[in-house]
Amino acid sequence: MSFVIYDCIQFITFNADETFSKASFLEENEHMQVSLLKTEDKDKYLYINHYFKENVFRMYDQEFLGEFDEWKTFNKVPKEIQSFSLELNRIVKDKSISNVSIILIDYVDELEEENNIVTVHTTSTSIIEGLFKASIFESEGNIFIMDIN
Repeated sequence: MSFVIYDCIQFITFNADETFSKASFLEENEHMQVSLLKTEDKDKYLYINHYFKENVFRMYDQEFLGEFDEWKTFNKVPKEIQSFSLELNRIVKDKSISNVSIILIDYVDELEEENNIVTVHTTSTSIIEGLFKASIFESEGNIFIMDIN
């Protein structure tokens, strides 16, 4: 029998140039309930921390993943996911930021082989399409990673 070691967590991770300000990013995205993940805390996230880029921010909306469970039809995008898509698009367009990824975690099992990681690559113009792959009706994974180019 295995155990869940952590669950219901979302991250946004990316690289940035020298003009990027973590403080400004936190302020501009406070409505998304983000906080900077400290370097010493990255090791706590077994099996996904190798997907982290130089900047890692955790999003704290515990109810957000539930929106994906309800997203049954592509054309009926839940309001919260639509808003999230617009925020991601704004972040991707920031010239000081590159290689943006989001990581949506339903749960992480202590046995690595029990985890099903779904990875999607998309563009800034196809964020909604990429996010739909995280829907319970599209994905059988417990960990969803979307790279946005």
